[in-house]
Amino acid sequence: METHKIARLLGYGGALPFIGFGVLVVTDSATWDTEADIVLLCYGAVILSFLGGLHWGRVASSNRQKSSGDSVILLWSITPPLVAWIAVLLP
Repeated sequence: METHKIARLLGYGGALPFIGFGVLVVTDSATWDTEADIVLLCYGAVILSFLGGLHWGRVASSNRQKSSGDSVILLWSITPPLVAWIAVLLP
């Protein structure tokens, strides 16, 4: 299977928890013992951390000459995980 097809399939698979738990939150379903909104929040935090890590990997694996723009990318890449962490800590 081609890489872009696998990436697309995994991307759609990663969206399923957002869709499924989003439906549970909206319908206020008591299907799960745990609160669906907490599960959704934590999953979102994990995804934001992963997206921040993508930028680190892109800068670290680049074969080109490093530039000051890389520092900006690295600084911005920590913003989503920090915001997610704060959101998880909020009551």
